[in-house]
Amino acid sequence: MEKTPICLDVLCVGHASYDLVFSVPHHPAADEKTVADALLGCGGGPAANAAVAVAKLGYRAGFCGYLGNDVYGESHLRELQSYAVNTDWIVRGDAPTPLSAVLVKPDGKRALINYKGDTAALPAASLDFADIRPKVILCDGHEPHLSLKLLAHAAASEVPSVLDAGSLHAGSQA
Repeated sequence: MEKTPICLDVLCVGHASYDLVFSVPHHPAADEKTVADALLGCGGGPAANAAVAVAKLGYRAGFCGYLGNDVYGESHLRELQSYAVNTDWIVRGDAPTPLSAVLVKPDGKRALINYKGDTAALPAASLDFADIRPKVILCDGHEPHLSLKLLAHAAASEVPSVLDAGSLHAGSQA
């Protein structure tokens, strides 16, 4: 029996991290300790954030990327699902979920530190895209092997793609 294809408006492929966002009165100087005015823990990452934005706009969104089998990965997965983002293309594993510490100053400027540990880009063979029919594919370059495989699969159907190139790295260049 043939599977029914999963239709999405946008499939977002790339980076997910769990963000710890600290509101601080100023950027700390060297060796300075400061106290945050507020703390927010939430899912982040360019492709994961894009999937949530698409879903919040009322469209069918999916996220494809990696989350660890840790507390941060569990929390981020539940958050994506709470926004009705399709999470069928998330690969889980023992490497840690990438974690970001974000310092946000009163003027809105931020500083970000991201930790990936030994979390590597997923191999192209990690997922099968045969049953997915997105109208648009968004890639952020952080999962280059999956992105290139998916884009090749979608090219035959003339599915448009978007590159979220917020930072230039080897994956976004590929």
